[in-house]
Amino acid sequence: MRSGRAAVVSDPMPPASVAEHAQAVGADLWLAGRDFAHGGDRQQWQWRGRQRRYHALSYPALRGANQLINAAGVLAAFEALADRLPITAQAVREGLALVELPGRFQIVPGQPVLVLDVAHNPHAVATLAVNLDQMGFYPRTFAVFGAMRDKDLAQVVQPLRPLVTEWHVCGLPTPRAATPAELEQVLQGAAVVRHENPNEALQAALSAADPADRILVFGSFWTVGGVTAQGLPKLGSAHGR
Repeated sequence: MRSGRAAVVSDPMPPASVAEHAQAVGADLWLAGRDFAHGGDRQQWQWRGRQRRYHALSYPALRGANQLINAAGVLAAFEALADRLPITAQAVREGLALVELPGRFQIVPGQPVLVLDVAHNPHAVATLAVNLDQMGFYPRTFAVFGAMRDKDLAQVVQPLRPLVTEWHVCGLPTPRAATPAELEQVLQGAAVVRHENPNEALQAALSAADPADRILVFGSFWTVGGVTAQGLPKLGSAHGR
């Protein structure tokens, strides 16, 4: 935060230290629920800021439980920057309809369903677990998991334990990465298969999965990047790729 500059916080319940620090440095703090807010129904939503209003907005094209919270924060940032970055209402509507964010709860078309998410800390993985749970029923979920050793790995995997049938843990090409053996230790009690890299882990999961199953790739930008380095994986029916 900087003195006299806007600082937008879209978290509905930010730590008290955020407001305290903003006051201490003289930042212009924009808080959700105070300086901007959103609401809506199943068809559309609306947003209000300090001066601007948007009505009858389409929902963001991104999937996930927190997308309205994120979008509301973005619109607040647009209003805060309006004197330097004027954005029309039409541009806002087009942006919501066309927005893409690869690697953030990204669902790759094909069978089995493939979900890519760079979630790598407990908070992000908790949100990922909610999003996965809302997708519907899948007989089995296979997880391709690679992560950094300096993360709280036990807490990272905890929200997904009830959802994952089999874990395909993998190494990553960075010294910070946990080894497959270390990841297996974290996942004690679960079905775990070790692999050298994310692509090998994904191919093994694809070979094991049926068309009605689901595969999740998560844990690090390195993990998702490892399976998308040559483009998005091409999926077909089970055991026939």
